[in-house]
Amino acid sequence: MTFCLRTKLNKMILAALLCLLGVFLGGKASFAAFKYTPLEAEVHFKCLDVEGLDTANYEIVIEPKDATTPVPDEDRLTVNESGEGIFKMTITEPGTYEYLLYQVEGTQDRVKYDGSKYNVQVFVTTDDNKQLIYSVAASYADSGDKPSEIAFQNEYIAEEETTEATTEEEPTPRETEVKKGEMSDKPKADSAKTGDGFSGSFAALLILVSVLGMLSVTYIKIRERRD
Repeated sequence: MTFCLRTKLNKMILAALLCLLGVFLGGKASFAAFKYTPLEAEVHFKCLDVEGLDTANYEIVIEPKDATTPVPDEDRLTVNESGEGIFKMTITEPGTYEYLLYQVEGTQDRVKYDGSKYNVQVFVTTDDNKQLIYSVAASYADSGDKPSEIAFQNEYIAEEETTEATTEEEPTPRETEVKKGEMSDKPKADSAKTGDGFSGSFAALLILVSVLGMLSVTYIKIRERRD
């Protein structure tokens, strides 16, 4: 009797184990059936045209924020002065994935590089058919403001032209000589006027002397006649 009870008990335990095993295996099969098709997401950016600069290359970098974020196919791209670039990453599950996107400062002479940094979020969800879909949002890392696009505006600094700011033009050597000559003419004019005055006085004196001489001669002749 006891043996029969033990046999029945063992059968019940075995049935329960088989039932649990079936549930477990069925769950795994169900999980495998909902495995997502990998999705290739894209993050676009551009380098705007630089006035005064004909040719230039810029290096743009994207970095995952943590170890769970899918690594981009390429994390560093080089574009020209008015080019566009696309970072691509393969995503296998829904979630929110964050990246930091920025420009590496170059060494080209007279170029001021845009130091903007962007926080990029890739939102991955599923559609009605259990297919992965995504959207991308970006904000400035320093302020949180949202730009209309991820773009870098570099600047070319032209060579400054040095000009002397003077209140009046410096005279040329010839002009200086002429001005000095004009200044020295004034004393000459004064001297000429002084000479004219002296000549007039001297003439008057000569006339007076002549008159006196004539009077003296006349007086002498008159006395001689009287005598």
